[in-house]
Amino acid sequence: MIHLYSNHRGMALVIMKVVLCILSCVIIVTKGIEDSNTQLNWNLREKLKAVANLQVDVAGLVRDINNEEAGCNETISHLMETHTGLLDKIKNNNKILADLLNKIYQEELKHEVMERKLKTVYEELEIVGFVYEITYQDAMFLLHMRTNGTALECQAIARSEFHSTDRDWSPRILNSMKTSKESRKVMILRNKVREAELEEAKLVEKYKHLMMLRDSNKQLCDLKIFDLRELISYTEYVLQYSHDAVETMKTDLEVSVVLSESLTLEIKFGETLMHSITENIKAYRKLKESFDEDEACYVSIKNWSM
Repeated sequence: MIHLYSNHRGMALVIMKVVLCILSCVIIVTKGIEDSNTQLNWNLREKLKAVANLQVDVAGLVRDINNEEAGCNETISHLMETHTGLLDKIKNNNKILADLLNKIYQEELKHEVMERKLKTVYEELEIVGFVYEITYQDAMFLLHMRTNGTALECQAIARSEFHSTDRDWSPRILNSMKTSKESRKVMILRNKVREAELEEAKLVEKYKHLMMLRDSNKQLCDLKIFDLRELISYTEYVLQYSHDAVETMKTDLEVSVVLSESLTLEIKFGETLMHSITENIKAYRKLKESFDEDEACYVSIKNWSM
């Protein structure tokens, strides 16, 4: 009995030692696990903070990209509006210039028509004036002949010659005829004098008319020269205006080209900047992907600890 009790007691001691050893191991393992969990939790928090910071940085970059893209689009739109406005102004200037040139051409045609018409009127007035002077002088001459009795003497001589049939000439008749012949010679001379005076008067009037016509023609010529000079001056002004318009158009085109080149440079700069930012985003994503194993480990440990 005593021997059996001793054996049981020894086994109990062994069992107790084993249990104590197991408990010690469990405590040690538990302590190590707790320490590991603390470290892992700290590491997890740090990584989560880093991830959050990276997310903030990425979001900031996205905002910057969007803002820069919006600013670039706004600049492009403004430049395009400016460019379109310049083109519209150029087209409007071309329309105005063409309209002015057409009006000038129409005015020149009107001037030519009016000048031809005015020339015809002056020519007709000149002819009518000559006819009037001739008719007037002839009428005045006949009236003068009637007034001084020359017409009656002429009629008497004509009747005597027309009705005379007697071939016998008496001295009285002969003397009368001689006297009539002398009177006729005088009358003829007077008529010739009158005709000469009339011709002189006509020539004087014609001379005066020609002087007036010359003065009129000179005035008309001076007026035409003045109008032509004014027209030439105005035409030169129009040509200069047209040249200035063309030069302005060239300048606008050069400005448009410069703006287009500047716009192209800005677009290239934006694309380069966007490419650089995109590459940075990719780099950050790769950096984040390098943390995938750690994150998976953290998740598995967390699940295991739960």
